[in-house]
Amino acid sequence: MNNFSLTKTIDNFIAESRGEHSPSDNFYATELGGCSRKAVLRRAGFEPEPFDERTLRVFKVGEILHKFVQDILKIKGILVAAEEPAKQWGISGRIDAIVEVEGRNILFEIKSVNSRKFSYLNSESDPHYYMQTTFYQMVLQEKYNFSSTRLIYLSKDDLRIKEIEIPVERWKPKVEENIKELQEAWENWKNDKVLPDILEKGNWKCKYCNLKNVCKENEEV
Repeated sequence: MNNFSLTKTIDNFIAESRGEHSPSDNFYATELGGCSRKAVLRRAGFEPEPFDERTLRVFKVGEILHKFVQDILKIKGILVAAEEPAKQWGISGRIDAIVEVEGRNILFEIKSVNSRKFSYLNSESDPHYYMQTTFYQMVLQEKYNFSSTRLIYLSKDDLRIKEIEIPVERWKPKVEENIKELQEAWENWKNDKVLPDILEKGNWKCKYCNLKNVCKENEEV
């Protein structure tokens, strides 16, 4: 009993619930607007560096906040769908929530951030989030006829909420261009084992990338 560790119990539970890494037949919607090189390496099945325990706890808190919002929408009787699959053009993902209000459907993508980032959010702080959410609208607009597409930020530290309407018509060309780039990058890898270029030195995306070691190993590819 004296050897029991609550911290280790929590960390083991989170690690076990994540499952094992496996290759995918698709790019992920979360990779839109991100590093194409990382997306190709991940899809090709290269093994990423494991996240540390603290990072996994942060991810878990994000999942809990997502469910918190989804549960409220369900209790209020306006939730049409949660984790709705969206797959097209070799890209796949899941929509966090679709709600119906006064006969109109609204698409919601939920992102949890720390309070420091939340305080400095502006209308287009995260282009990759805008592209991901726009992709979902493009795939399921015909099915749901969305009247509004929104990005919701939740501050994990103090539960502030920011709701942003996405101008999807302005973002669609960027999404379409990025999808084409990813498709071409995948064909280059399949046919010639050529990877997209490495991002410029000092890019913030590299700092937190869990495939950066594999990326450097394949620097000449």
